[in-house]
Amino acid sequence: LGPAFVKIAQVWASRPDVLPEPYIKELEKLLEQVRPFGKDLALETLNRNMTTGGGPEKYFDDMSAFEKPIAAASVGQVYKAKVKGKTVAVKVQRPDVREQVTLDLYVIREFGIIGSFLPFERYAAQSRSLVD
Repeated sequence: LGPAFVKIAQVWASRPDVLPEPYIKELEKLLEQVRPFGKDLALETLNRNMTTGGGPEKYFDDMSAFEKPIAAASVGQVYKAKVKGKTVAVKVQRPDVREQVTLDLYVIREFGIIGSFLPFERYAAQSRSLVD
């Protein structure tokens, strides 16, 4: 499951009015198990997305801040760094997140198309709405 599915799980995990508690607990486990990506990928992503000349080394006081993220999530991770002596949070998007989300949305749409043929009108209508 890619980041779009994890985002959907985050929404459902925060809805005790919709899902029973055992499901919510399982979804919360999924959310806690997001693995961080490495320093090299983070710096490569930062370098590729810098809007002005120079790499990350030009902007951050100490590159060791990128050794380990303080948080990892489905679409990126966060580092605690310093810029001109000020502590800042640096969010770095996962390198392949756009492609993964595109694939996830394609899969979700295909499920919606299949679901629109269900013999239960309520679910078929919801599936058609999803596709629309």
